[in-house]
Amino acid sequence: TYSISLFVYAETTMPAPFAKNLINEEGDVYDPDARKQAERHLALEKFSKNFNFDWNQSATINQNKTKVAELDVFLKKIEDYNKLSKEDQKLAGHLSYQLGTFYTHIAHDPNTGIDKLNKAEALLMDKEAKARCYNQLAYAYAQKYSTERYAADREKALYYSGKVISEFYPNVKNQDVAFAYSIKGRIQKEAHDYSAAQESFKTALDIYESLPNGKEDAYARTKSKLADTLLEQNKEDKAALAMLEELKQYWAKKQDANQNPYAANNLISLGQAYLRIGNIKEAQAAIKQAISIYENVYGAGSKQLALPYELLSQTYQQEGKPKLAAAYERKAASMGKV
Repeated sequence: TYSISLFVYAETTMPAPFAKNLINEEGDVYDPDARKQAERHLALEKFSKNFNFDWNQSATINQNKTKVAELDVFLKKIEDYNKLSKEDQKLAGHLSYQLGTFYTHIAHDPNTGIDKLNKAEALLMDKEAKARCYNQLAYAYAQKYSTERYAADREKALYYSGKVISEFYPNVKNQDVAFAYSIKGRIQKEAHDYSAAQESFKTALDIYESLPNGKEDAYARTKSKLADTLLEQNKEDKAALAMLEELKQYWAKKQDANQNPYAANNLISLGQAYLRIGNIKEAQAAIKQAISIYENVYGAGSKQLALPYELLSQTYQQEGKPKLAAAYERKAASMGKV
């Protein structure tokens, strides 16, 4: 039975305080609270082993989608995290961090993501883990600001990214600082402070370029945001288009290109760039490829498809095909706004 396996685990691998409280000399259970702690410890270890979602690794998206709800319910049942052992607090903190990043990057639910990330930040003690929590909180508030436009969310995003830059790693160049500058640039772009956004994105890119293996996915995402910023200003369209074409080739070489939402995001930007200069066929090709990837990642009914359908409608309108334009406009409307 499960209780027998628990005894064996306690006698062989459980930290001493748990084993002492759980089992007496005859092997009888006499402390129900200790037993509950031991069972929770086993569950935390199991979830930590089986839930391997990493927002930077798109290959981990589909394999963990079905595990999110169960993990979320389990963590909610923990009544007092302060009563957990230090080891279990660390396990629960990392799982909360993973959930938070899933809700923001994949589910596009920043409010739930913020709740999980706040829990993670309270539980994770080491500097590196806290800095990453702050960066992800900055990302979540930036995501909120882009859709809800509340100044308080903008300020919180700038606060969390600023803490990483100025307090966690002052005068340091590393991946976390580069990411913080990238989020800062995103917020400035959303606020239409384009000059400041360009400066932040370029600072992030300079840091990535200075690091060993720095010109990878995070670098590509930041460069795509810089291209978007140039496009929104209606200037340097050719430079932005060249950046996005270069990034298209980068993402195409990835093994998970057809399951990678960041590859799709770049294709959306590329489609918009081609649409801006009147190259309708290239715009349609890029947008349709992005739709295919979004469907693989989010599903055919996801609200993430609203934007590419709307853009596709615009291409058909410019091409003189009003029926197709209207059809895709209706599809975009049925998905709701992102």
